[in-house]
Order: sequence, then structure tokens, then C-alpha cells
Amino acid sequence: MKTLNFVRYAFVTAAVGLFATSSDAAWTYTETNILNNINSTCIPRELYNGKVGVGYITDDNWTFHAFRSIEKNDRDIYVDASRWEEIKEEKAAPINFSEINEGFKVVYFVGVKANTSLIKKYATELVAPECSNLAGENSFVGSEVLTNVTLCATEAVLFRNDRLFQSCTKLVSFTPNKIAGTSLRTEMFNGCSSLEGEFEFPECTSFARNVFNGCAKLGGIKAENAISVGQTSFQGCSSLSNIVLSSFVESVGNYAFKGCSKITTEFVHGILHKGLKQLGNSATDRKGCFQDCTGLTGSLVWDCPNVTVIPQECFSGCSSLGRVEIKSYVSEIQLKAFFNLKESAEIYLPAIPVEVYGAHVIAGSSAPFPRVYLSGDIQIWLEKMYENASNHLIKKEEFGDISWVSKHRNDVTWGRNMGIMVKGDTTMYEDGKVKDKNVVGFIMGNTNNGCWILKKPETGFKVIVR
Repeated sequence: MKTLNFVRYAFVTAAVGLFATSSDAAWTYTETNILNNINSTCIPRELYNGKVGVGYITDDNWTFHAFRSIEKNDRDIYVDASRWEEIKEEKAAPINFSEINEGFKVVYFVGVKANTSLIKKYATELVAPECSNLAGENSFVGSEVLTNVTLCATEAVLFRNDRLFQSCTKLVSFTPNKIAGTSLRTEMFNGCSSLEGEFEFPECTSFARNVFNGCAKLGGIKAENAISVGQTSFQGCSSLSNIVLSSFVESVGNYAFKGCSKITTEFVHGILHKGLKQLGNSATDRKGCFQDCTGLTGSLVWDCPNVTVIPQECFSGCSSLGRVEIKSYVSEIQLKAFFNLKESAEIYLPAIPVEVYGAHVIAGSSAPFPRVYLSGDIQIWLEKMYENASNHLIKKEEFGDISWVSKHRNDVTWGRNMGIMVKGDTTMYEDGKVKDKNVVGFIMGNTNNGCWILKKPETGFKVIVR
């Protein structure tokens, strides 16, 4: 599949804390029974049908339920902490499966679900160099001591349940960086605010909801087949600068990249391609996909013929974005879609007016205010802007009227001191005069924000034959 490399990409595999604890003791696997089958809700049945050796695995501190498939591979151990979990001394200690008696190796680890899990309270590390499967929903959720996870480095690691590491605020290192599966599990690293490094997802086609939400130190993501990004997947990833997705992204959920202050305009252009099908969660729920992405600079071009609604707060707070041009048809621009862009930002709306123009769509909360350029039938555009009760149109000829009162047909009598808005922007209005002859009016919001409305200037040469 063709991919779009938005930025130069380099992976660095971190190994912070790997085997750093000198107190790690060798483990012993002890078999206590042999069964024809074993029922475990987390481990796939095809892995353990037949004769199964059942027992426990222990070191000087931890003891877990464990078993092995005698018929298939008598050296692969499956640890199921959801059945049996004990700790000799209740203190912070690593779980390090690097050394096990008689060449046994832990290939599968199932954590526990209970909120009182000893693992969540005391496990500072999970080191399992042969383990490529991790299961058990909520296994480490809310751990305040887990700092490092090290799993199999020779094959892609597969997560089998959601929320494995949610809110592990001290988790810094996770290795290897290559993770398997077509869909990254819901809230897998949600709230892991200390997690560092860059990760690769070679099979992933979709990022589930909240998967990296709040991972402020996450450096990079490579997922060349990913065509779907779920709600708040990368919200708050303020260090995320290296990111590669498919060049055929189809959908982006609400707030997917909110607060990603290092993603670039080039990256967003890669998302806003002509094949994009959806921005927002649904046709009735669209919000903040790129809100507060302060790294967006220069000019943004909207050319998405399949997406005709610009979501609420889609680019709100993109305070370095200086120019927006909407080239394809849009039927609706929702609330605060382009609110508080760069000072004096220029926004070029299409010739065909929208059906719905939301409140404060294009506005700044302080001068100098953005400039909105209209073409086509300007009067219809103004009518659409004026239909929303929060938008108050001040016509150019009214700029000098200090007693101006809104005459909005859907609003009660409402007025503001003209000096607060129009006269406060000396870049466009000074000494009772408008500096740009193309100014048509000013749209003032009822929360002290606004934008200039201008007729798009004609460019080029005009030949008149008489």
C-alpha cells in the first residue's frame, strides 16, 4: 500500500531500566497436575488444547499460576495471574522472567482484573524476553510504580485486551517498539504521561479510541497501513513530531489530534486529501479534530470533496496558522471551526455560500482580528452569517456609529461599544477610516470576538472591449 511520509522518520528503541535491578532472582516452574484441558478466558483455546501441565511459577517474591502444553511445546509457559497471584513481601519489586529453571520460558502473560491487584500495587517492571502475547483487560491500570516493560524482541508483540496500561503515569519505557495487530486496543496507553520513544505498527489499520491520549512525551508513530484514527487517539501528545500513516486515511475521530502541538501543516494536508470520507465521530457528532495544534503554520488548503461539513472547533486554537483557503464545496461550517487562529489570519471562503454558518466560526478574541474574504454572491454569504443569533453584522457604513445596536431578527436588542471591536483594531480602522477598500463589514460575536468581512480582491488583468 502506498504510504505518505509526512516527516522524516527514525526509530530509536529505548531500553530504559532493562535488567537494571540486581535483586532479580531466577524463577522456578513447578508442575503439580496434568489435565486433558484447561479453561482460561484470556488465552486462545488453540494454544492449549490437549494434555496440559498445571502448576505455579515463583521467585523469591512473586508466585503465579502457570501451565504448559505438554503435547505442543513443553518449554513454553503460560502465566495466568488472574487465577493465582501472591507476593511474599508487600513491597515494590520487578517481575523479571529472564531466568527460569530447566530452560522454561514465559511466552504468554495474562494479568489480573481486580482493582486490588498486587501487580498494580507493587510491580515496578515486567521483563519477559520471550513473551510476545499480553492479555488481561486492565492488568496494570492505574499503577503508580510500573516504569518499564520489556517483552520479546524477535517477534511482534500482540495485545489481546483493552486498557492494559491505562493511567500508568510512571511508565517510561516499553520495548520492543514493534507491536502487532490490525487494530491497536482501546485506551492501551491512555494517560501514560511519561511514556517515551517511537513505536511501529506494521499491521495496524485503525487506532482505537484513546489509545495514546495524554502521552505527552510520545515521540513517534509509524503505521503505514492505518486508515482510521479514533476519537482522542493522540489527544495531548504534545511531543509527537514523527508520524507516518497511510496516504489513504478515511476517517478521523473527534479530538483525534487535539493538542498535538508539533504536527505540521504538511501532515494535516496528508489527512485532508480528496479521498477522506469522515472528520468527526458521525454525521451528528463532529468536534475538534485538530484543535489547539499550534504547530500548524503558513497556509492550509481545504480540498475534501467527500467531507462537506467542517467540524466544530476543528482548527480552533491553531494560533500559528495564518491562512486558510477552502477550495471544495462545504455545506456547513460549525461552531468555532477557525476560532483564534494567528492574528490577522486570512480565510478565503468558497464562492458558493454554505447552508449553515455556526457561531464564532471565524473569529479572534482580541485585535488584530482575522480577515474573511468572500467571492460570488456576497449578500447571500452575509445572510448566512447573520442567521446565527450569536453573529451580529456591523456594516461598513455603521462603523462610526457609537450608539450602534444589533438589529438581529432573532435576537433581543443588543449593543456593544463600537470602540471595543472595530475601533480597537488599528491595523484595519483608524481615525474614522477603514484602511482596506475591500471591507464590507464586521461580524461581532456576543462574547467580544469578531472578524472582518472583505470582498475578495480581483487579481490579474481584465480586457474590456467597447
